[in-house]
Amino acid sequence: MDDADLKLFLAFYVITGDAIVGVGFSLLLNAPDSDTIPPALWAFLVLTLPVPCLIATLTFAWFVMEDIQDLMQKLRRWVVRAPKRLCGRLMPRTQEETGVARLPNELLLQIVAHLPATDALALHATCRRLRRLYYPHAATLDDRADLAARCRRDDFARACQAQRDGKLKHGALVCSYCRATHPRNHFAAHERARPLERRRCLGATTAVALCPHRAVRHEQLLAAAQCSREPMLRCEPCDAEAWPYIYNSSHLSSVTLKRTYFRMQVPRHSTIPRPTLAAAVAASGGPICPHMDAEEAARRFPDSWLRMPWDGSAVGSAAVRCDDIWCNARLELELELQPREKGAVTAVVIAMKSKRLLFLVTKTGAVHERWMNACIEASSSTVRRLRR
Repeated sequence: MDDADLKLFLAFYVITGDAIVGVGFSLLLNAPDSDTIPPALWAFLVLTLPVPCLIATLTFAWFVMEDIQDLMQKLRRWVVRAPKRLCGRLMPRTQEETGVARLPNELLLQIVAHLPATDALALHATCRRLRRLYYPHAATLDDRADLAARCRRDDFARACQAQRDGKLKHGALVCSYCRATHPRNHFAAHERARPLERRRCLGATTAVALCPHRAVRHEQLLAAAQCSREPMLRCEPCDAEAWPYIYNSSHLSSVTLKRTYFRMQVPRHSTIPRPTLAAAVAASGGPICPHMDAEEAARRFPDSWLRMPWDGSAVGSAAVRCDDIWCNARLELELELQPREKGAVTAVVIAMKSKRLLFLVTKTGAVHERWMNACIEASSSTVRRLRR
């Protein structure tokens, strides 16, 4: 008896045995005199009848597993030996398909020595043999950013082709500034009608107000952040400034928008009158963020913050934060240090300042969501003013 006949016999035995056992137990349980059957007979039936069926089932499963293993081995051999036109990119074999990978190690090292750092990084990422052969230690963070920009360029080309073919989901559009896709509401109406190679999102085309006299754009802040000196964009009449900077550890850029609304001199052991504070805030004017006005925030200052000094200290600050969790804006009432003269200090200087932290770009180089939300809110407020 060969293996095929044995498998058929085991399958027939398993099916027949299971049927007999099931029918037998159902008849015994439904019999009217089942209570008179001795316990010894019950134990014999329970222990002996299912055992042959269980052995046959396990044996049959073993044969089936052997068939599955043989099938997987045949498929594996077929995939490895398949021609390129059938295999495609399923299992690319870089060492055999590319001419560079077939060169000796000595010649490869000579080629790498004459390559720019970005090209050496790109070649290093092609296959495991080159990754084991050398490592581009001379590559800087700028070189790695250049390589990431090259990869994003290819992704941008694929995204453009996907939009031409109508394969982008949920009506997304391609942004040439971010080299990524955004929802339709992240683009102005005139930008949606432009060709996709020149279309830009609101994060690139909209300016965020630093003060009533000056606004800053994304490109301007990125250029200032990449400057070697300490960057700062300033508006002298409002004492407002923007501090963009880059976190090299995570390749993220952010900007802190600061503005001083007013400074006043207050006697050291006195309380700031709330009408005086409200008048000073109203004179300076201007919102802190789209969700919070300076006058509204000043009304939220508790009376304990208006008594000088705070906790007996000469310098301190108290802040009211915006209720929007994505805004990260706050209004501070700050005690500033003053040069000491001979004798006791009889007055302190109070400054009301606003600060707002916004992230500029993500790790992929696209406009960050926080900056995008700020631009969308600024664009919406501009449209509302024009309608009025």
